[in-house]
Amino acid sequence: MIILASLSPYRKNLLEKLGFAFKTEAPLVDEELLKKEYKGSPKELIAYLSFKKAESIAQKHNDCVVIGADQALIYKSRVIGKSHNFEGAKAQLLELSGKEVELVTSVSLVKHTNSSNRLNDKNLASFTNTTQLKFKKLSLELIEWYLLKDEPYDCAGSFKIEKSGALLFEYIKTTDPTAIEGLPLMRLSKEFELLGLKR
Repeated sequence: MIILASLSPYRKNLLEKLGFAFKTEAPLVDEELLKKEYKGSPKELIAYLSFKKAESIAQKHNDCVVIGADQALIYKSRVIGKSHNFEGAKAQLLELSGKEVELVTSVSLVKHTNSSNRLNDKNLASFTNTTQLKFKKLSLELIEWYLLKDEPYDCAGSFKIEKSGALLFEYIKTTDPTAIEGLPLMRLSKEFELLGLKR
């Protein structure tokens, strides 16, 4: 059994493209608390959150492969997450106008086993995709038009690349376009093959 430790409709739609049966569950973590407690770099934090999300669900299900994922925009060594509303998104895009940023997407695959009366969490794989992006000089008019069109308030950095978000950028450099949407399918499919998972 494969479990996606996320209720994100974007990640669910992406994972469906690989053709494996899976179910989804909300991760049992307090993200804000974990962020406050963590002392590593922003990239390490994103990887850590992806692992903790997967681990929280794996502990409930023996012998299931659990996928945890986390994503954030990094600008000047600062994590920029979801805006949650129009005004927050407008402020984010105004700040990022004309700037170069990194979109970091981390994935962890965790399996919980019960053998010889010992419980073990096994980190099957962890990987991170980093996409380089440069925002165009954004006018307030363009920002407001875009936000009303795509309503990207639940997305890191306040854009949806799969909709009209590409219009905000001068360039996007990535090894896997699906990573921008929240789940790097090229690497994930390779990890599934290495684990011998069957469709």
